Amino acid sequence: MYVYAVVNGYTLEASLGYFLTPLVNAILGVVLLKERPGIPVLVSLGLGAIALIILALSYGRIPYFALTLSLSFGIYGYLKKGLSINSLEGLAWETGWALPLAVGILLSQGGFSFLVDQTLARTATILLAGPVTLIPLVLFASAAKRLPLYLLGMFQYLAPSIMFLIGWLIFAEPVSPTQFFAFGLVWIALANFAWFKSVRAAARLPQGS
Repeated sequence: MYVYAVVNGYTLEASLGYFLTPLVNAILGVVLLKERPGIPVLVSLGLGAIALIILALSYGRIPYFALTLSLSFGIYGYLKKGLSINSLEGLAWETGWALPLAVGILLSQGGFSFLVDQTLARTATILLAGPVTLIPLVLFASAAKRLPLYLLGMFQYLAPSIMFLIGWLIFAEPVSPTQFFAFGLVWIALANFAWFKSVRAAARLPQGS
């Protein structure tokens, strides 16, 4: 869904999906894990919901890409939370299950023949897509063991922010004042959410750490 969105001019909506993922995680925690969030988290969830409604009205349709990305990543995180294997083992299992599907698609498209008529630079770009995708996932799994969770969450907000700037400034996707306002609500919600989480995490740290 992310690749389709970017290729077809929906980068801004894809970035919204990543912005909404922490809020979806919070909703899943409340609904499925019976967690009890504080008022700041509830305020963040409310702002995120208002932003979604405004964006849906501004698009004239339901923001399918944003909802699909945020819900799929949220559910993915929920399922991963219940697994007892480490991150690298989980990644190996996930790519292993996807391998037959990938091979089937590749064979249905003529195998590696799609590389024959490409330039050297384009062929190299296609072949590097795998490592460029995999290496950040491995680094994330490593960082998750070394950094406080709230700090890791703060860094995760960088990616959709960069995606938003790329869609707006490089791909020249139109952004209306209404959409700017809605994205602003999401940023406020995330800032409030991150601040509350960081305060709670800092309160749990041993004194002097």
